[in-house]
Amino acid sequence: MLDEKLKTLAEDLKLAKESNELTIVNIAKIVEDATRKIVDELTFDKDMGHEIVKDVLDTTASTLEELGELTADNIKASNEGAMDAVQGSLQGEMGNRFKKLEALHNNLTEDIKEDTLAIAKEFKAFGELAFDVLAKAAQGAIKGAQEALEKKEHSETKKTTQNKTNGN
Repeated sequence: MLDEKLKTLAEDLKLAKESNELTIVNIAKIVEDATRKIVDELTFDKDMGHEIVKDVLDTTASTLEELGELTADNIKASNEGAMDAVQGSLQGEMGNRFKKLEALHNNLTEDIKEDTLAIAKEFKAFGELAFDVLAKAAQGAIKGAQEALEKKEHSETKKTTQNKTNGN
């Protein structure tokens, strides 16, 4: 299923290029939408969250490179889109868990005090997980951007060297 979503991401970027709509804003939106769909369909932990973001950004970078659109601004836009999707999903999940906690608090009786404590612990653990997921996703985004830029720089250096060798 993840591969299908990544394929759709690549196709959406290509379609935007074909229709002259491959702007920084659209790249961020396309990546955010794809990431959100993936995150919404998968139950993920902090390690999976990192892998999802890495896969999305790798797919985006390789597609942008294929389209001749691999620029620092486009990479930044794709990173922001992926991060916004992960953050939005985590905030939504935290909101859902907070509503559960509020509902229990509003109906608090002696019988459900233990449940409230368990949900509070779950909420705290999820908060820690959310921070870890965002931190790993950010690290993955930074690493992906660095690798893409290094790859582009290497490619440009190779072309320059070939041009000098050929006397151009």
